[in-house]
Amino acid sequence: MIAQVFAEDILDWTELPELPAQLGVAGPFAGVSNDALIVAGGTNFPNGAPWDGGGKVWHDNLYVLEKGGDEWRTGFSLPRPLAYGASVTTDGGLVCIGGCDGDRCYSDMFTLNWNPVSGEIETESLPSLPEPLGFMSAVRLGDVVYVAGGQSAMTDAAATNNFWSLNLAGGGQWTKLPSWDGPSRILPVLAAQHDGTSDKIYLFSGRDAGANRETVLLRDVHRFDPAPRTWTKLSDAPRCLMAGMGSAMGVHHIMLAGGDDGRYWDQDLRDDHPGFPSDMLFAYHTVTDTWVQKGE
Repeated sequence: MIAQVFAEDILDWTELPELPAQLGVAGPFAGVSNDALIVAGGTNFPNGAPWDGGGKVWHDNLYVLEKGGDEWRTGFSLPRPLAYGASVTTDGGLVCIGGCDGDRCYSDMFTLNWNPVSGEIETESLPSLPEPLGFMSAVRLGDVVYVAGGQSAMTDAAATNNFWSLNLAGGGQWTKLPSWDGPSRILPVLAAQHDGTSDKIYLFSGRDAGANRETVLLRDVHRFDPAPRTWTKLSDAPRCLMAGMGSAMGVHHIMLAGGDDGRYWDQDLRDDHPGFPSDMLFAYHTVTDTWVQKGE
């Protein structure tokens, strides 16, 4: 009942100006710096659908929408075309982690900071990942950034069970942490929230994939306690939530939105594909380990 009241009464959607990218982009870095929304990189198919011979194109375009603005600022770019990395909003700007292009994955990590006085994007390098990585997820808890899952290459790609942390305030390097007791995965969802005892990290869904194994769509959920560095298996998600997003809301809720539940995974629909489902909106309650579907 608590989760249902939360899901029905608190959410209030606001439509923002459309991105200047005519086709939109998949897999961009996105977050907030100095009250401005940043969307950077991503992919699309500007030359037609892949079944019509159109190839996927990676982009380096960077767009900024200031709070209350009605038009995106353009003319900025990433160091290279990138997509399918991970990003987290921090007090120091939008932290961008890893990602890939059509040939390889990268280990780079950097901050994008919007300077409202100069109207420019300021970039700062951060410690690189232990290995190149794309298609992973990241979350920030205090000064610590956590990264889970992903793949390290674009050829013969395989999901990993990587789980790393970096203290942004410590000036150190990445730390390898114990992995969850479950399948490797790409495109999982990470979120941080209080469970009634302390702040924890939550890992949701994704899919397990590799060159020599069957792709498995995942619904499992795991909770990481940073103090003893231990994992706990929780109730499964109602559906696969791969490539969605998760955000702490309220005192003990995590709202999970968007993504793909795999309902069309094994169907060759091409131009008849209806798009990803719009009813992928769930509230997870960390104290009771229960789920409520919000709807669209």
